Amino acid sequence: MSWQRKTIRREFVRLLLAAETDAGSRVAQNRPNPVWQSSLPYLVVTTSGGEPRIEHFGDAPRRYTRSLMVEVEGFVGDTDESSASVPDQRPFHDRADDLADEVERAILPFLSMDCVDHQGIRGPCGEPLEINWPRSTLVRVETGETHTGETLNGAFRTTFEVAYVTSVSEGDVDALDDFETAGVEWQTEDGPGSEIEAEDEIELPQG
Repeated sequence: MSWQRKTIRREFVRLLLAAETDAGSRVAQNRPNPVWQSSLPYLVVTTSGGEPRIEHFGDAPRRYTRSLMVEVEGFVGDTDESSASVPDQRPFHDRADDLADEVERAILPFLSMDCVDHQGIRGPCGEPLEINWPRSTLVRVETGETHTGETLNGAFRTTFEVAYVTSVSEGDVDALDDFETAGVEWQTEDGPGSEIEAEDEIELPQG
């Protein structure tokens, strides 16, 4: 079921790029290495912690609600490296807070049941991505500092929980439908040194 996780990460990147945050086009699913001051600010979309909650519902076929923790990390420099005619004079802590706010505004509509623009998201083979809207939410925002060499920069991490739905594949369902007969064997003893073996077939009701 990994295509849903990949699709969610790609959708986060797409939303952040479309929002035209202070990070601009510097949005990725991996951190640049090494980190240059000229590459700041930038955003990184990652997932961590596995799937903390998996719950099943329904049995025809069985369906699962899975929770994916998506983290958006942001990094801003201690100086303005942009080519703007008026340099940004905000302290880097303020710029980090402002970028974190931009991330929230870009992603929170995706987690809203009222968002109609993203309900048609599909995976690489055209499978629809089904989001469990009531269970998807902003979890926490952490801000702080990080070092690039000897340079102190601002940083933050915004964590979202995205709940999505999976089900048994059609191939698995067909295999279950073909299960019509079960075999049973047993042994009994009838007095010392005597064994009676028997076997039978059970026809399972269909439909």
